[in-house]
Amino acid sequence: MFTVKQIIIILNKYNKLYVKIEKFTNKNERKDNIISILPIFIKQYIAINFTIQNNLIYTDMICDKCGVHMNLINDTSRKLGKKWYCYNCNISRSILYGSVLYCAKISIEKIFYLLYCWVYGYSCKLTSHETDVHINTVTYYFTLFRNACDSFVISCNKCKIGGKTVQIDETLICRRKFNVGRVLNQVWIFGGICIEDHQFFCLPVINRTTETLSEEIKNYILPGTTIISDCWKAYDYLNTSNEYTHLTVDHSKNFVNPVDGSNTQTIERMWRELKKINKKYEGIPKNKINEHVSEFIWRYNILKNAKNKFIAAVVLIAEIQFLKVKDME
Repeated sequence: MFTVKQIIIILNKYNKLYVKIEKFTNKNERKDNIISILPIFIKQYIAINFTIQNNLIYTDMICDKCGVHMNLINDTSRKLGKKWYCYNCNISRSILYGSVLYCAKISIEKIFYLLYCWVYGYSCKLTSHETDVHINTVTYYFTLFRNACDSFVISCNKCKIGGKTVQIDETLICRRKFNVGRVLNQVWIFGGICIEDHQFFCLPVINRTTETLSEEIKNYILPGTTIISDCWKAYDYLNTSNEYTHLTVDHSKNFVNPVDGSNTQTIERMWRELKKINKKYEGIPKNKINEHVSEFIWRYNILKNAKNKFIAAVVLIAEIQFLKVKDME
């Protein structure tokens, strides 16, 4: 049985790549499988055109020295065939200058290959085997992609969920079974999910006090929303709130409130999915919790509904790059 790497070598050797560049520049024609986007991982000129079409490099560049707009010119001496050039002070820059691809020690094609593997949940070990990239480099880029998710989630924090019904709950990452064994780096995660449109948020919190949870509810849930929770005492203030309607379910007696049907089963199902990540990595360091939670949110809110998951990841990288430029301005 051939590996993906071996298939690439065979296809490249016998020139059986008949997919035109237009197929990759027209998003409506892209298929979401390894064969359809294979040329991006092999041919550099296709990878570069794909990079330009998807706004992964800047279309305008300002000279660092004199502040004048630089010109994009052809340069056959460079591997990428183009460069930014300032006629005012005779300074040239790579066309990747300032982008997420700048100063990469591996080719653009390999970076796209790593992105594809990350999107589809390949482990670092398997990705290293398939792409022939050192596992430390794979780990670096996977962390970079998760950081992009973190930046994306931060940029979306102004968007509140709700309006109708939201289930909220909190869970503990790295819980000790029966409270036996060594003390772990335990982190509380608080979150909510809208029942109608399935928009979801979650974030690490310091504790489960009323002060902490009430602040996050105010930050993430629209006023006028019906909030469903368990009977944790920190939520008691919602019973007298003028902004929210509060329904509860007592888990010591029922999983579903027999009177009005209130339950928190949807948000609890999200916790089960989130904790699978912790099992996958055999524990997540406390300083890495944020980026893994952000990746989980992005995968659920964006990637789950995307027709083409690889393109959704490319758009993520491009959007984060754009947001960073806006912040610099």
